[in-house]
Amino acid sequence: MKRLVLSAATFSVVVGLFAPAAAVAQRKSSCAAGKTGKPAAITAREAWELASTRAREWQADAIPFQFTTTSGAPLDAEGRSTDWEISFSSGKAKAVDMISVDDGQIRFYAMPGAGGRALKAVDQITFESKKLYDTAQKAGGDKVGAGAKIMAGLEQETSGRPAWVSQLRKRAGPRGLERRPGRADRQGSQRLPQQEVMEGGS
Repeated sequence: MKRLVLSAATFSVVVGLFAPAAAVAQRKSSCAAGKTGKPAAITAREAWELASTRAREWQADAIPFQFTTTSGAPLDAEGRSTDWEISFSSGKAKAVDMISVDDGQIRFYAMPGAGGRALKAVDQITFESKKLYDTAQKAGGDKVGAGAKIMAGLEQETSGRPAWVSQLRKRAGPRGLERRPGRADRQGSQRLPQQEVMEGGS
């Protein structure tokens, strides 16, 4: 499973959330899938509200450890994506619940496991993904060129709360390969000004 994690302090790609084959075999739907009642493209706040409600119906102690768009569904100019991946873990159940909000559908899969690093204090961050998009543009997205992709996700910081990371990618080149911005790290990451992301509240 490919995972893109974004935080306000740094932009990074995390590829691979692996589980033993036996655990994958035990993966099962945690509750009924269905339509969200929302448009295909939704904001981070809408995705969070849908996923967190369902996760706590699954397990009362559910804690998020992944919240991200996917490379195939970057943010649009209004901060919306057609594919959000949100994962929760439960210490009581010793299991994880992987939730996909994709094109107006919401799906849930639970499997044994401990999950990743918990995203704590999510009530202290903004879910205004339009502001995340605008901040990423100011941080260099506007210089990447037409057709550039901006992905976003949460990553737990040492400060004790999650931060948003955004990744900028150029459109596909002549050979169909995605071209990365010039001044970026080896992962094509771009640092975002935390203050600009947080201004305006949550």
